[in-house]
Amino acid sequence: MRATTITNLASLERALTNINGALMAIEGTRTSQDFANIIAGGKQTTDEEWAAIQEERGK
Repeated sequence: MRATTITNLASLERALTNINGALMAIEGTRTSQDFANIIAGGKQTTDEEWAAIQEERGK
């Protein structure tokens, strides 16, 4: 059982590393903002929220 648990945790760690790498590639995009919101227990970014974020960033 312990070996299975360690293997499962290692697989999860690899998956999270891959997700983190992908998010770094799209950092500052609406996709990364939505992902952050969902992970934090929120909802996807609305069009109005994204427009405000973009305006604040000067884009």
